[in-house]
Amino acid sequence: MKRLCTILILSAAVTVSGAEPSTLLLAAGRIAADACDAEGETIGGIGSAIEVMPSGEIAMLSDRGAGDGTIDYRPRLQFFTITHSGSKLDMQLARTLVLRDSNGRAFTGLFPDVPAAEPPQRIDGRMCHDPEGLAVADNGHFFIAEEYQPSVREFDAAGKFVRRFPTPAGFIPRGSSGPDFAADEKDALVAGREPNRGFEGLALLPDGNLATVLQSGLVQDGGREAGSTLLVVYDTESADVAAIYLLPLADAVELDASTPAGKKIKTRHLVVSSLAALPDGRLLALERDNFGADGSDEHPPARWKAVVLLDLRRADNLLGRADVSGAAPVQRTVLFNLAALDTAAHGLPRTEMPAKWEGIALAAIDGDRVRLLLSSDNDFLVPELRLRRGEGEPTVVPFPRAARTQDTWIIEVETLVPPLSASRNAVPSIIRT
Repeated sequence: MKRLCTILILSAAVTVSGAEPSTLLLAAGRIAADACDAEGETIGGIGSAIEVMPSGEIAMLSDRGAGDGTIDYRPRLQFFTITHSGSKLDMQLARTLVLRDSNGRAFTGLFPDVPAAEPPQRIDGRMCHDPEGLAVADNGHFFIAEEYQPSVREFDAAGKFVRRFPTPAGFIPRGSSGPDFAADEKDALVAGREPNRGFEGLALLPDGNLATVLQSGLVQDGGREAGSTLLVVYDTESADVAAIYLLPLADAVELDASTPAGKKIKTRHLVVSSLAALPDGRLLALERDNFGADGSDEHPPARWKAVVLLDLRRADNLLGRADVSGAAPVQRTVLFNLAALDTAAHGLPRTEMPAKWEGIALAAIDGDRVRLLLSSDNDFLVPELRLRRGEGEPTVVPFPRAARTQDTWIIEVETLVPPLSASRNAVPSIIRT
């Protein structure tokens, strides 16, 4: 009988070494693309977000599934135990949690097909969900940022929907005749988030509020050509938007100085993929290009997979401002570029580095040194998927897009974070105007 699922979680050996004076690659592991979860379905897309649970488990978030919203999939959380074997990360699946609406019906990752319905949904009434960002509350609830609306949703510890945070009006995708959540081409929209460019990262701030970020700029701001995006802060008690900040992306000078040689990185290639919060209120962002292993036979090598320090304290709050010209943006400092480190000596040559690094989690902090977990989204890239149809048993679904299999990678990195300036407040105010 043909074996359809790999049971074991694979690990990749690395050797501890100084990648940069301020950055160390400590360990790495990978999850086989044909591994299955506790539901008997293919594990995939789980590098979209990664968090360390209070219990010590590692929570990883699947996105909408294979095929960019064309294959029916129930988005879920996967939980792993993680151990170190020297410089290897051994990942073992502990449990699977399918996300469900308030009536107990599973969300679907399918693209919305009711243009004006809010929140986005299918004709059969199922709620559409493309989860990309994750934060864990002290009470065990999960906050999840998703792209379709875009929105932030809260789920209880059992994975049941609790509430949805409102989407800023300018972020809702609009066609010429009104809201259009079903548009899958950016040219069909006149405003709002671009297709597949909604809320991507999410972090719980020290004050209990939430920070989330659009993958790239709004349509009316230039979209993926804008060279910047928007970071939103939500008040978790009221669920209101408390602040909106302008977040610039890397510019050509910075990219040329900090990346290995290769295909030129254009503005539209850059996105923000994940957020993590530091105890002092600053944020870490994972910023990347779209180069790297992507399931195709040939691909340009990765050039920009950078961890960037974000400081909100001098940024102007854009909420309620009609004219944002001259607004002070979020201050950003590049800590390291994963694609420029010596990953070849650590089990992952740059020519095979995944394109989509989308998860960042704070694992430990000691003074100015932080230990991070970075995860890649493998986009379910395996030739045969195992998926459920309704309540039946999992069945085999061919996935021709996967010309080459892509595993999920998790890398542990230690890096130095510059200290806060003594001349500024220790904790940023989210209501600076």
